[in-house]
Amino acid sequence: MKKLICLAVTLFMLSISTCVYAQVTVTQEVNLRSGPGLKYDIVDSVPAGTVLQDNDSIMADERSVYWYAVIYKGQSCWVSSKFSEITGSDYEAQPLSDDTPETPASTESSSGSFTTTADVNLREGPGISYDILSSVKTGTSLKGTGSSQTDDRGVKWYQVTYNGTKCWVSSKFVTSKGTDTASVTPSSGDPELASYCNKSLKNAADAVGLSNRETVSGEYSYAYYGKRVILMGNSNLSYIELIGPGCTIYGAKVGMKHFDAANACLKKGLRMVNLSSENFLLEHYASGSSSPDSSLLLYFDTDGTVTSITWNSYSS
Repeated sequence: MKKLICLAVTLFMLSISTCVYAQVTVTQEVNLRSGPGLKYDIVDSVPAGTVLQDNDSIMADERSVYWYAVIYKGQSCWVSSKFSEITGSDYEAQPLSDDTPETPASTESSSGSFTTTADVNLREGPGISYDILSSVKTGTSLKGTGSSQTDDRGVKWYQVTYNGTKCWVSSKFVTSKGTDTASVTPSSGDPELASYCNKSLKNAADAVGLSNRETVSGEYSYAYYGKRVILMGNSNLSYIELIGPGCTIYGAKVGMKHFDAANACLKKGLRMVNLSSENFLLEHYASGSSSPDSSLLLYFDTDGTVTSITWNSYSS
C-alpha cells in the first residue's frame, strides 16, 4: 500500500514541501540519529539493505548534506542521504511520453510507416495532456494515417493506427518511411553531460553525435538539435535540454521517477531550491563557492515520470 510522504526540503532548515511516494533503503551500514546531523545522538545502527519507513521529511544540515526522517522499530530518527536512498517500491515504470502539454499550431499531411525508437505512450491526441490509449516497445511498427500536427514549440506528432485504433505518437520517438521522410541526426552515445558543462560546445555535441550546428538569435549564438537532447551556447556549453531517453546529467535522465532523479542529483552535490507539482529546481555550487554556478530543472508527468530536464549556466 502506498504511503504518502510530504517532503520538507531545507537549506539550513528552510522548508519547502511537496508530496511523493517513497521509502528509504540503506546502502551501507549506517548510524540512525535523533536529528538531521552528526551532532545528534546515535539512536541505532542498521546494516545495508535495511528498508526504513519514511517519516514525512527531508532536511539539510549545516554542510548541506540531506537527511531523511524515518521510523525504525517504532522510533523516529534520521539517516544520512550519503548512506541511503529514496526508493519507490510502489512505483511502476511507465514508458516515456513526450514534452510538456502543447496546443497544436499547425497540421500537415504525413503518411507511411513508423518505427518506435524507444518505449513510448500512444495518446488520444497530440500531447501528454491527452489520455494514454496504449504503450508500445522499442521497434514497434505503426501505420500512419496521413495526418500530423506540429505544436507551438515545433514538436511534431503523427497520427497512427495501432491494433485498429487511431492514436498519436511523438516524432521524437519514431523514425519514418514514406512521404514524410524528415530525419534528425541520431545520437551516437549517451554520455554524462555534467562533464561538459561550461566547456566546449563542439565537444559536447560530438559526444552525443550531433553535427549540424545552427546559428540562433538571443542569449546564445549556436545550437545543436537532436531527438533526445538540445545543446546551446557560444563557444562553451551553457544550456542543455534533455527531451528523450539516453543522456544523463548529474545522474538524472528522462524516464526516471522524479524523486529518484532528484536523489541522484543530491548525491552529486546539487542542492534543492524548490519543489512543485510540476518540477524540481536544484542548483550546483562549485567546490568552495558560496554562490551557485548553474541550475537544473526536472520536469515530470502526472505519474511522476521525468519528461525533460534543463540545465542552465549562470556564467555569461
